[in-house]
This record gives sequence, C-alpha cells and structure tokens, in this order.
Amino acid sequence: MFGMSICLIGVGIGRAPYMERVGGTLIDRGLLSAVLVCAGAALGIAGSRPVFFFPFSLLSLTGFTLVMLFGVRLFRRGAENRVISAATLYFAVVGTADIAFFLPYLVRYGSADFWLFYARPMGALIVAAGAIMQLRRAAK
Repeated sequence: MFGMSICLIGVGIGRAPYMERVGGTLIDRGLLSAVLVCAGAALGIAGSRPVFFFPFSLLSLTGFTLVMLFGVRLFRRGAENRVISAATLYFAVVGTADIAFFLPYLVRYGSADFWLFYARPMGALIVAAGAIMQLRRAAK
C-alpha cells in the first residue's frame, strides 16, 4: 500500500514540468501541498479498517483513495486545482465520518490498536493542510 503511494507520488513529481526555476524559491508550495495531500491520504488508507461497521469503513477507504488520486492530480498546474482541492477537503472529512460510530466501541471496550483510530484523523489533518495550501495558492 505504501509502495503504491510512493509510486503515485513519484509519477506526479516526474510529470511536473516546472521543477527547475530561475530565481525561484527553495520550496514550491504547489508541490509541497500535493505531497502533503498524498501523504495524508496514504495515512488515511492505512488507518481504514474493513472489519468493523463494514459500509462505513468502505466509505472511508473509498474517500481516502479518491483523496490520493486527487493529490496525484494536484502535482500538475491548472485552473481546476481549486475545485480539486475543495473536493479533496470534502472527501477527507467523509473518510473520517465513521469515527463517530467507532468511538463508543473504543470508550467501552478499549482497544490495543489505537493507532488505527488516530491514523485517519491525522491523515485528514495533513490532507486538509495540503488542500488549504493549494486553495490559497490558487486564489492568488
């Protein structure tokens, strides 16, 4: 799963024609935001569990997979990056929606797999940071 994510990020970086700039900054914000979106999506996919509450976990897996694909698309410049960033924020929130159903189980029974519970919200926060960066960049 992480190998697939790294390959998708590598393909996105390799397709970026604007990597060399004359007099440019050290960090390109568009590239950094796309990497953040892809990294957060990989963390969200890793935290998706297909065991409990099957329809909801399938929804989170689908949401973070779409976020990963949107993140790969954000490596390229274009006028539609603003719409894709907004859709990325939406699907990151949808991917964490089933936590509301999983929280009572965690509180009542306790669990040794806390990292699965925290992986998706952390991934969604990283995705949100990248998407907001891209939205601010596209607004200029």
